[in-house]
Amino acid sequence: MTGAFAVQSAVIPLLLSPDSGDICISAATGSGKTLAYLLPIVQALSTRVVTRLRAVIVVPTRELVSQVHSVACSLSTGTGLKIGTAVGSKALSLEQAQLVDEGGSGGSKIDVLVCTPGRLVEHIKTTRGFTLKFLKWLVIDEADRLLAQSFQEWVSILISEIERVDLSA
Repeated sequence: MTGAFAVQSAVIPLLLSPDSGDICISAATGSGKTLAYLLPIVQALSTRVVTRLRAVIVVPTRELVSQVHSVACSLSTGTGLKIGTAVGSKALSLEQAQLVDEGGSGGSKIDVLVCTPGRLVEHIKTTRGFTLKFLKWLVIDEADRLLAQSFQEWVSILISEIERVDLSA
């Protein structure tokens, strides 16, 4: 690759800006959207001191979870960032052990979670110690596909959880 794609050139500076807000990106498949959001996330979180869940990336399929996770791991090499996944094909108890310290602290074992919406809801509802209290980045990748799926309750559950932890802070 010799240069950035147009979507990356437009979006990355916006996401790295200290006063950036919500951004909606619409671009064709293969246009570089994944790097456009992962590069700023890795950059922003690479200086963190304590591991806390600060970024959640929601994608519609297990295959996309795997792809985004792979790219995130490659980009974060050498930063110490911990990237986790949550998908319905894995045993929930195994994921819980990978995501949250079940010992004394109950703290997060990951900085970034790449997940499907249904599994995110399961963790919000059932995983002790799983919290969005420190969330700084929420990416809904392929939102059109996610919103076209029959299971839509995940959006309201996610928003309710984010609002709940904001109020308790």
